[in-house]
Amino acid sequence: MLGDCATGTRLHLQSPLATEEQLGLVPLVDDRVGAAAIRAVSAGYVATAAELGLPIVIDAPTWWARSDRLARRGITGAAAEGMLRRSAEVVLSVRDHFDGVYVSAPLGPSTDGYRADEVALDQAIGFHRWHAEQLAATDVDLLLAGTFPSMVDLQAVAQVLDAIGRPYVLGPVVDATGCLPDGSPLHVAIDTIESSIDRPPMHWALCCTHPDVARQAMEVVASADSAAHDRVRQLKGNASSASGDQRDTADHVLADEPEPWALAAMRLRDEHGLVVLGGCCGTDDRHLLSLALRLTPLSPGPTAGR
Repeated sequence: MLGDCATGTRLHLQSPLATEEQLGLVPLVDDRVGAAAIRAVSAGYVATAAELGLPIVIDAPTWWARSDRLARRGITGAAAEGMLRRSAEVVLSVRDHFDGVYVSAPLGPSTDGYRADEVALDQAIGFHRWHAEQLAATDVDLLLAGTFPSMVDLQAVAQVLDAIGRPYVLGPVVDATGCLPDGSPLHVAIDTIESSIDRPPMHWALCCTHPDVARQAMEVVASADSAAHDRVRQLKGNASSASGDQRDTADHVLADEPEPWALAAMRLRDEHGLVVLGGCCGTDDRHLLSLALRLTPLSPGPTAGR
């Protein structure tokens, strides 16, 4: 299965649309042109998948629409609930025009996605409950806790999502040593969290992590805990191995060329069994096409004499 590629960095750095550091694409949802642009980017990914006969999961722009970020803009209460739900629903029409398309609604961490600021478990549970409950009331297909930097924050969101009862995926950030930004080994996080809840995630994803870094991390996990290794099934791979700070301050998209990026992603499938492959920051339709062509069985070349 394909995952989509970046919509946020494309519209932020490659369009005249007014996006925000705190809320990303969320304000565009209530703008006719902005909403159309979000759907157009998603529809491009879906069209590639449909032409090549591959299923695909696309993300709604909900990752930014967290209660603290909305509150900084003075958006609270029913207004915040409505904005979050509209952010989840903006790409549903893209799904409904094609077969084999699924919409994921990402939840963001309670802290920065790349820096493991200290967070209390009870506080994080309260933070994530509002976000998850609003998203669960929409017609999305699954919830994704994506780009999480700490085991405590993942424990909190897992408890919330376990109780809600909708399909979900847990998606930490990892480095080449197989650790989250807070230093927790990925295999320990998987074992600890899955043993503490009744309804584990569909699978785990490596989010906002370059494919080469993800592969190194998976090698560490495979050596440490084969069962935990087999629970990781998805990549949302950054186009560049640059740090989060480097990407945030860049005035252009930082990205590898599509071919080497796709080859690196395919190594995760071939060597570690990941089955949902897509992009994150900096990736675009070229990266998706390169990947899709490798996931599609190629027909024989033209026969001589024809």
